[in-house]
Amino acid sequence: MREDTKDVYFTIIFDELAGLRDRTYVQKILQRFLLEHPGFDGPLAAETLGSPPKLDAVIVRRGILRRTIGPKFSQFSTGSWQPLQIGKLEEKLRPGRYPSSIPLELFAYAVHDEPDAALGSLETLQEAAIRLLPRSSFRRVHIFDFGLRRHLWSYPG
Repeated sequence: MREDTKDVYFTIIFDELAGLRDRTYVQKILQRFLLEHPGFDGPLAAETLGSPPKLDAVIVRRGILRRTIGPKFSQFSTGSWQPLQIGKLEEKLRPGRYPSSIPLELFAYAVHDEPDAALGSLETLQEAAIRLLPRSSFRRVHIFDFGLRRHLWSYPG
């Protein structure tokens, strides 16, 4: 596969809500497609790959890389901020969700977007943690920015 794609430049166009799992899945099925269609060159509709979630299209171009060894990828990584997934935190803090006889601490983070990227998002997470923590199995909540590897907030402080 490496030999067949050494001169390939891929443009992969995802929906702006595509997360890491969606993008990883597309990479796998794209590799499978290329193994089954050696030498493919041109646009590739998402339907051709089985309509994976959050993929819009793929463009495969051959022969445009001169001084480098490919394949090379262009994946647009910007777009609108993803909506805050407050439900994920609420689900984890639901009473009885994690029964335990020892004290637990919840470490909350997002891999794809920063928890404080959109205006008011960190505050919304903090309010939910304060409201739901007393009835949960946890004694403390920590919120992290996974991408920048920084601690944003703990409750109780």
